[in-house]
Amino acid sequence: TSEYYSEALRLLDFLHHFDPILEKYVPQQSILREFIGGSPYHDKP
Repeated sequence: TSEYYSEALRLLDFLHHFDPILEKYVPQQSILREFIGGSPYHDKP
């Protein structure tokens, strides 16, 4: 197995403690927008 496998399992277990929410409830200025889209912090063409 990969040396990272146990750490990946630990992180997955940790993430199961969070409830999913709809994107519309994430504020526009939240850093989470960098990961889910709609971030105001990227360069616009």
